[in-house]
Amino acid sequence: RLLIARCTAAVRDNCSRLACGPEAARLIGETLIASLLLRSTLNPSEQLQFIARNEGPAGRIVADVWADGGMRATVEKRDLPVGLNGLGDGNLEISRTRGGRQVYRSSIPLQSTVADTVMHYLVTSEQIVSLLRIEQVVEGGELRFAGGYLVQMMPEGSHEDLATLVT
Repeated sequence: RLLIARCTAAVRDNCSRLACGPEAARLIGETLIASLLLRSTLNPSEQLQFIARNEGPAGRIVADVWADGGMRATVEKRDLPVGLNGLGDGNLEISRTRGGRQVYRSSIPLQSTVADTVMHYLVTSEQIVSLLRIEQVVEGGELRFAGGYLVQMMPEGSHEDLATLVT
């Protein structure tokens, strides 16, 4: 299964409203793209909330993604030094709506990046072997592209199968 997301306008608009610096904008872009792909594979017709309770330089990071395509994100500290990974020790909490009312929550430790954390979540909480890649292109201080893809292995797929496909 392959999911592809292009979120350039949504990331650009969200970061503009927050008036955040380039590093916080990159982190918000990663969070929005990862959250959209995660919702699309787990609950395409429901809401998903991503909360990184993060002791790193960025502080808490939150994203909401809805089935109608709406999305928003925020980061606690919006002016981070360029080149700094905003994630530190903490937990990722994923909340998903089921049946329009019931909320399902799970939590895992944060990994080194947003993509690594979401892949770890998929393997440990959902038992789905997957590969998530996020790409953002900034030229002349302007976001030109924000998107990503998620490759999800079906039940008989393995880590080795995924490695063969992406190398």
